[in-house]
Amino acid sequence: KGAKEPTVWRSTERAQPNGHPCPKPVSWMRWLVRLCTRPGELVLDPFAGSGTTAVACLAEGRRCLLVEKEPAYAEICRRRVREAMGTGLLAGVD
Repeated sequence: KGAKEPTVWRSTERAQPNGHPCPKPVSWMRWLVRLCTRPGELVLDPFAGSGTTAVACLAEGRRCLLVEKEPAYAEICRRRVREAMGTGLLAGVD
């Protein structure tokens, strides 16, 4: 698919509010994960926030190691990862 930034993200996509002050669209993080890693590789996110990188890694077949010091954001992250793993969300993550 190449290294070109997804046009959809630049023009129309918006991150869904989830309680974190700076949410990112999952599709943008999926693109970055595909750009920088191979399937099965480990992604370190030292500022996990609401877990967008984790959801993207799961959707793209990468492993991830997350660090988040704020308990409220860590809980948002845990919830999102559980939802992504348990509800079939990974088939069409956005």
